[in-house]
Amino acid sequence: MHVKRLAGIGKLAMLGAAAALLIHVMRTADLGRVADLLRGGGPWIGLVLLPFLAAVAVDTWAWQLILDSLPRRVPFHQLLRLRVATEAVLLSLPMGAALAESLKAYLLERRFQVPAAEGISSIAAQKNLLMFSLAAFLVTSVAIGYPHLAGGSEQIVGAPGLPWFILAGAIALALAASLMSILLVHGSMAERVHRVLLAIPFRGVRDWLLRREERFRDIDHSFTPIARGRGRLGSAALLLYLGFLIEAIESYWILRLIGADISFVQVLAFDASVTLIRSAAIFVPAGIGFQDAGYLAFFRAFAVPDAANVGAAFILVKRAKEALWIALGYAMLAAMRRKQRPARPRRRERGQGRRRGLPRVLFICGSRNQTTQMHAIADELDGEIEPRFTPYYFDGWLLAALRRLRLTEISIGGYRMTRRCRAYLTEHGLPIDEGGRRGDYDLVVTCQDAVMPKNILGSPIILVQEGMTDPDGFLFRLYRAAPWLVPRWVPSTCCTGMSDLYDRFCVASPGYRDFFIQRKGVAPEKIGVTGIPNFDNCRKYLDNDFPHRGYVLVCTTDMRETFRYENRKKFLARCAAIAGGRQLVFKLHPNEKLARATREIRQVAPEALIFQDGSAEEMIANCDELVCQYSSVVYVGLALGKRVHSYFDLAELQRLVPLQHGRAAANIAEVCRELLAAESGETPAQAPAEGAVAHTANA
Repeated sequence: MHVKRLAGIGKLAMLGAAAALLIHVMRTADLGRVADLLRGGGPWIGLVLLPFLAAVAVDTWAWQLILDSLPRRVPFHQLLRLRVATEAVLLSLPMGAALAESLKAYLLERRFQVPAAEGISSIAAQKNLLMFSLAAFLVTSVAIGYPHLAGGSEQIVGAPGLPWFILAGAIALALAASLMSILLVHGSMAERVHRVLLAIPFRGVRDWLLRREERFRDIDHSFTPIARGRGRLGSAALLLYLGFLIEAIESYWILRLIGADISFVQVLAFDASVTLIRSAAIFVPAGIGFQDAGYLAFFRAFAVPDAANVGAAFILVKRAKEALWIALGYAMLAAMRRKQRPARPRRRERGQGRRRGLPRVLFICGSRNQTTQMHAIADELDGEIEPRFTPYYFDGWLLAALRRLRLTEISIGGYRMTRRCRAYLTEHGLPIDEGGRRGDYDLVVTCQDAVMPKNILGSPIILVQEGMTDPDGFLFRLYRAAPWLVPRWVPSTCCTGMSDLYDRFCVASPGYRDFFIQRKGVAPEKIGVTGIPNFDNCRKYLDNDFPHRGYVLVCTTDMRETFRYENRKKFLARCAAIAGGRQLVFKLHPNEKLARATREIRQVAPEALIFQDGSAEEMIANCDELVCQYSSVVYVGLALGKRVHSYFDLAELQRLVPLQHGRAAANIAEVCRELLAAESGETPAQAPAEGAVAHTANA
């Protein structure tokens, strides 16, 4: 009891010291100035959640490589979910690291039937590699940041030689990791731990350990196949090193967002040491207080301007980010405790038949353009089906959490776009089934496959091209290289058609058919060239009541709102040069921030007319010249013979222009009839052949 009491007093002392350090850090700051620094970060502050997710994903990848050496394999996305859930325990509780590792082994066995011995072996191997990786990262920090560490040594440790102290810590960590490796490889680590634990002077604990002696031997035996996979272990170590680098990038990003005058080399110099401090403070949740004081000490030693306030703002952002991930992690743990939901109904076999009465069809809408496209297709099937409409929706814990945090507002699944879509459906008296909750539809017609909700995958699905796709940027290439790591919705519309979870894909033109096959890898047998509603008869927009004529129209894009780079000042200057004194009219993207965009335009073109609502197509019909960035309305200008300026290659756009036959909705409705007939067993469903495509094009 005396030992337990001393241990309890020691833990309380550690927690008290942590609280005192945190209070000291915050008391030295001017809270008004801290608030100004945080406001300076703007909405970009919300994106600091992403590097943490990337670091956890890399850590999960390393763990999966180790588990691959064992007979049982856990899918990456499920392992990532488990990893985020246990990270909440690690960050929020004293001795969180030990508790989180125990919970990992428990959940591996409980949810994925990985024997406890194998789960513990994989976790121990990963921790061993983590020690090597942290040692390497400490050496990197000294090699790159030596001048900064040497210059700040007196202020941080009260003596010269801080870089050598850090190197000594790295060497000690590497030696400890090497000793652990030897014990793991030679199959005696768990047995030695068991012998040490038997020395605990509590009879109940000793009896429990003796009953489980065989399990400890099983853990040692499970290390053998892991040790043989040296290539996997090497790759896992590199990934764990990358995880530390991502954490340093996160720190640098936060500091730059709040306006700190600091270089990445300086951040790299101190981040590894602060990570080591945090790891050593095991009795304190997330190293709170100790880690924070460490950051502030380095900021002052490196002569960061306004160090006290920058440190307080930086710590608040870091801790707020951790709090959000802790909340998400515990929500996942709670979800894991629920009973397994019954499996969703399997898709009916073709020819099995459907219920009596009209077939039920779900139309998944989105933006105004996508919603009116779905409406037009449904109108062509009037009297033949029982239609239901829904705004675009997500499933899955991650997207649901991001949506609740309002981090999906730039997409068609955000609250704002959903509200607009619902208003349109209500205004036109269209029956709504929010999220397709009624289920068991005979057919689903959707405007986008970036997210394919699970509750529609048991039905035949038709995907309809909305319009232009985003350029194939870095995120698209990353998705192509590692689709298991980067969700399809991250690169956005440039991944249109790449889910392969649909039965038919209706596209705008023969040019787009080739584009999706050659550039996106879409199966040729699934594509039908039907044209797309809203872009299949652009001449109809010539008959309009828009009051202006003979101007230069500029249709902007929401690049800044979707976190893509745009030099708006340069673009506006180009628009003014193109106009050459003629009237300028701006049609802003619905997602754009109206006040900011208007202010910027007024500085360059004070007499310009600015609209955020209204029909862009009718405005194009009345203009003399059209200036676009990345917008599908460029096709309206090309179809009407307007002079067009675009960020895309105009020759490529001419090849992709949607068919102008005015029958897109009717053609897509015919594809719906074919799939419904095949589902009921009346006729086989066949993709349009080349002849059928040509016939459709001339219809």
